[in-house]
Amino acid sequence: MLIEPHPANPNILPASVKLRLLPYVGFGSTLSPKPLDKIGTTTSKDINQHRGHRGFFFEPCVLRALCSEKVFSSNMTTKQPAVFLDRDGTINEQMGYINHISRFVLLPGVGRAIRKLNEHNIPVVVVTNQSGLARGYFPASLLDEVHKKMDQQLAAEGAHIDGLYICPHHPEAKEKKYRKACNCRKPKIGLLKQAAADLNLDLTKSFMVGDRWSDLKCGAAAGATSILVLTGYGRGDQQYIGPQQEIQPAKVAINLNAAVDWILEQLKS
Repeated sequence: MLIEPHPANPNILPASVKLRLLPYVGFGSTLSPKPLDKIGTTTSKDINQHRGHRGFFFEPCVLRALCSEKVFSSNMTTKQPAVFLDRDGTINEQMGYINHISRFVLLPGVGRAIRKLNEHNIPVVVVTNQSGLARGYFPASLLDEVHKKMDQQLAAEGAHIDGLYICPHHPEAKEKKYRKACNCRKPKIGLLKQAAADLNLDLTKSFMVGDRWSDLKCGAAAGATSILVLTGYGRGDQQYIGPQQEIQPAKVAINLNAAVDWILEQLKS
């Protein structure tokens, strides 16, 4: 959802709009929007220039450039729980590598599920391994395009995510800049730790939702409550991987919507 400018001056935001903009540089684009590193209003042109971009991968990786002030105003002094979501198989249909924009298909009910979390002011953070970038299966620009499509489809259902953290690394990456044994590739917890530091989150009160056992291990290692969804690889992992694992999910949910309903019940107690 683009931010609408002030009706009298397109370079000024309406007074009611306050956003927390996190500094970054453009990712997947030759254009680098100017860094924004303060809480408060700025021009609608600046904000919309940032929307749809992602940063280059520093350590562990980078995040969505734009986060709502509602999330930050509610937890600048007190850490709060968040819901971390895997992407492929949890938010969108699991198709292996999303190497073409047409392969990104939002799963039914995902927009409604995320909107419920938004309505309860619970930060929603996507954490995703994208080694296809490291393997040379698709360019960085496609990753930008996919996430722009995700944003648009969620916005059409009145939903948004509050953070996006990506690991592009792989020890056998085709591209040298992505070839490393990093601390951010799930089940390692670098993405969650970085999000917690950036957004002032309490990982021990947070939830990790995914369709792979690597997501569950990541959540458990970070001290979060792990939930397995049976979309994507979920059913196969539950049947063939799970029985041999020491770590088990706190909840098995048919899909993200069911997982969110369970999370909201836990947060009430």
